[in-house]
Formats: sequence, C-alpha cells, structure tokens
Amino acid sequence: MPLDIMVVDDNDRVLRTISRYLKRQGHHVHAFHDPFAAIEALQTFQPKLIISDQAMPSMNGSEFATIVGRLYPDCPICIMTGFAPELQGISTLPCTVFEIVTKPMTLDTLQRIISESQL
Repeated sequence: MPLDIMVVDDNDRVLRTISRYLKRQGHHVHAFHDPFAAIEALQTFQPKLIISDQAMPSMNGSEFATIVGRLYPDCPICIMTGFAPELQGISTLPCTVFEIVTKPMTLDTLQRIISESQL
C-alpha cells in the first residue's frame, strides 16, 4: 500500500537516494532540505511516516520531531544520524520517534522502518 512519506535531510545526496528508493517502491514522497519548510508543508497534508536527519543547520531532528509530535502525535518519526549513541536514552525525544538509525542507512533498514512504522 503506497504511503505519504516525508523525508527531511539537508544532504542532497541522501535526500535524493532515499526519495528515489521510496518512489520506486510506489510511495508518495515529500522531500525537504529545510525542516522549517517541512513543518510549513504539514499544514497541507499529514504523512504516514517521517524520516528526518538529526544534524541539520537550521533545526536538529530532535527539535523537528518535537514540533511535529505536537501537530501529529500519531505520526511515526525515524531519525537518522551519524551520532546515534548521543540520542539513545534522551528523554526529551517525543514518543512519536519510534526509531533512531545510524547513517549510512541500508535499503533493507529503510524497508524495515516503513513496515514497522505501520504496525
């Protein structure tokens, strides 16, 4: 079943790779380099899954997830990071963050995240 999936990452290569894979899988992808633009876009649609980078210059993934969690508390969020140990056990992450994965993320991991987000 195709899902509306939002991907937020300031790294163009990562954003393109993930978006391309998701589109080939039949999903509707809303890709953003800037978390502020992504938040603004959430006024017009509600994704079934959000995949966000942690380390972005304008707002980090934890801050982004907190804002999104207030707007859509039932929307699952996956945060990608090269620094996963720093995020483990942080109590300020909203409960909508169901997974933290390290970069580079494999396509198998991405597929697992999509499946588990809809349980």
